[in-house]
Amino acid sequence: MYTAPRPECTQNSDCSNDKACINTLCQDPCRESTCGNNAECRVQLHRPLCTCREGFTGNAQIQCFDSKFVTSAIFTAVGLRGPQQPISVSVGCRSDSECPPTQACVNKRCEDPCAFTQCGLNAFCRVDGNHRARCYCQPGTRGNPLIRCERPQCTTDSDCPNHLACRNERCADPCDCAPTAQCTVADHRPSCRCPTGYTGNPQVSCTIGKCLNPCHSLCRQTALRACGAGCLAHDAQALVASGMPEVS
Repeated sequence: MYTAPRPECTQNSDCSNDKACINTLCQDPCRESTCGNNAECRVQLHRPLCTCREGFTGNAQIQCFDSKFVTSAIFTAVGLRGPQQPISVSVGCRSDSECPPTQACVNKRCEDPCAFTQCGLNAFCRVDGNHRARCYCQPGTRGNPLIRCERPQCTTDSDCPNHLACRNERCADPCDCAPTAQCTVADHRPSCRCPTGYTGNPQVSCTIGKCLNPCHSLCRQTALRACGAGCLAHDAQALVASGMPEVS
């Protein structure tokens, strides 16, 4: 049966921050973005962002002008002054400090930095009050807010079936007995014991007990059955060091 190859990406988070998922391929989004004159495109968290070149200001999507003077071609077009006669251009902001704490200086304008920030799945953006955008997981979720936030499978044992317990926000088998021990779980709590014919600390190690009467049925039924090889007598009294009762 033919299986179609897996696409390189299905969403932007599958790509590095300087790439975007375009037609199931991680590509430079600036290739499909058209910026204005004297502007350049750079990628910020998978999104193309047009910015005026250093020393220029204006609308980077349309056209950027010299931050001190407007070229003679613009003067002529708008009919303000004759060729070669510069006029000054006002600049909205030059640094974040010139903007309110909840805004940042982008393209010489005070903007909401969250508009240029892409958070992960189930995450949201909030300005930290110092011109910086921060991503946070939605309430009740955990994870990396830049990639993905998920609800934990559990927060307490009661969120899990009775035979499982909540470990690191996941429902898991709580048994941590020794390899040769037996474990039972009741109401999320494990209980360890050494099996019949074995002795020791069930949390550490259970070892085979000593068969004192190889003809005893318990000796033949456990891993100690080799003790009873060739025994023809009926079941007799025996003692195995696993806690079998000694019959006097």
